[in-house]
Amino acid sequence: MARLVTNATLRRIALGAFVVILATATHWPKLRIVGPVPRTDLWLHLGAFGTLGVLVASAGMVGRVGSRKNSIASWGLAIAYAALDESTQAIPGLGRTAGLDDFAANATGVTLGVLAVAGIVALARVRGWDRWLLDRTAAGRGDAGINGAASPERPPIAGQSAGG
Repeated sequence: MARLVTNATLRRIALGAFVVILATATHWPKLRIVGPVPRTDLWLHLGAFGTLGVLVASAGMVGRVGSRKNSIASWGLAIAYAALDESTQAIPGLGRTAGLDDFAANATGVTLGVLAVAGIVALARVRGWDRWLLDRTAAGRGDAGINGAASPERPPIAGQSAGG
């Protein structure tokens, strides 16, 4: 019998692939970024590490996605990776430099990414859209929350029948 690959598994695979791509890009020897605005690299750091924040927070490795526990742990993990990534760019021979301004852009991106996930999940729960965030488990065993945990039944909203 085939094992179901859940959305949580796919999010973790995406996170792993992105970390490999990010580490490769940020450690590419003697890379120079020229763009339309001064310090284009800072905008790239913001976007790349914002994406990292989104992927780490949505992987749900430490609690339910969108929960305070998961958001704080995800932020800490991604910030630690950002610090490691930036500091290892000072390795002689890479022709790269480590800078506090780059780390600040990394940290800002991580923070915005983690906050975006928490905000979207909170809004989805308030609006009742969280059923779109649910993983379907194998063999029709029901719904599982966005990190694979069982999802409690919601009472009907006033004026609606229990069936929807």
